[in-house]
Amino acid sequence: MKVFYTDDCIDHICAAAIVKYKFPECELCTDFYLDAIEPNEKVFLLNYQPVNIEALNDLCELVCIDDLKNINFGIEGIQKSGTLSGLVWNYLFSENTPPVVNLLKKGSLKDILVFKYGSASHNPVADNAIFWEQLFGDWSSIYFNVLVKEGEKIYRYIHTEAVKYCNNYSFEIEVMGAKCVVLNKYDEIFQWIVKEKQCDALILFLFKQNKWECTLYSNNHTTNIIQIGHALFDEYKEGDNNKAIFTCAILPFV
Repeated sequence: MKVFYTDDCIDHICAAAIVKYKFPECELCTDFYLDAIEPNEKVFLLNYQPVNIEALNDLCELVCIDDLKNINFGIEGIQKSGTLSGLVWNYLFSENTPPVVNLLKKGSLKDILVFKYGSASHNPVADNAIFWEQLFGDWSSIYFNVLVKEGEKIYRYIHTEAVKYCNNYSFEIEVMGAKCVVLNKYDEIFQWIVKEKQCDALILFLFKQNKWECTLYSNNHTTNIIQIGHALFDEYKEGDNNKAIFTCAILPFV
């Protein structure tokens, strides 16, 4: 049995860990190889879109769980909005949702960052069975609270340093009537500063792979960061009206 997933965020890692918790013998894979799949083998696709999903469905017993509604035909699984870890837990267990899954589903950005900081030293990769068993098992609340307490101390320090950095190095621009704070940095902690700066949007930019990657954030539902991004940058990469990523060859504000 194989599980294909992306390890680009804690929600996706947790989702893969849930499948591993249910099926300890399964193999977790972040790289997709059709040749590695045995005929009639059970395969989970967690937000993972191979090139030829129809061929894969003919080859194996396929289960797709996708929080982006990317799959629109009759394969067993779930295709609807929600956190991936929440969808996977409901699909495999349906009850007694552990605190970490509820956090990823309902928690604020700050709460999720606190958990991530608290768990970072515990090697929270998807195949670390001991770590995730403590978070999914009968005593999950105790271990979860320990991690949160550790994370709160780390968060306070990182947040203080981030505010200092933002105050010293950020600048403001106005785009389509929206007040935007701009910063040459990328870290999730800076998303929280949108509230503290009382701005409409935050723009973080870094030079990656011979182009500028610019990430826009907003928690203001009246601010359309997609429109702001199109007004400033060359190419839309991905995202929604809470977070959107654009790229450009030359920054428009320097």
